[in-house]
Amino acid sequence: RIQKFMKGYIVHKRTFETLSKLKLTQNFEYFGQIRHKLYVNSQIKIRYYYLKWKKRIAMKKRASIRSATKNKKLKMTHKFNSFRKGAVVYKNPSIPASPAKLNLNSTQKGSIGSRKMTNLESPTIR
Repeated sequence: RIQKFMKGYIVHKRTFETLSKLKLTQNFEYFGQIRHKLYVNSQIKIRYYYLKWKKRIAMKKRASIRSATKNKKLKMTHKFNSFRKGAVVYKNPSIPASPAKLNLNSTQKGSIGSRKMTNLESPTIR
């Protein structure tokens, strides 16, 4: 009779361990899904407000440039003809000597000047 109870207890203990592990994995998966949804939705919202902020900064910059050109208060010239690097004086590199030495990075696709700000959409939550 004692052996019968011992076998039942051992079987119960093993099944209880497997069931508890199964329940824990299901709970971790559930909370992992919630965490992933929150992460994705926060990325969407942060991107929306970041682009909105960048657009507002660009609009302020454009407005200040427009008003400065209308009022002729802002001069777009360089006052420094040369600069020092160590003990050697170099000419101002803003005007290259030949077209081969031009730095074309400012006209590439990803630059701020060539990019137009598009209309922003409100964030959608999944």
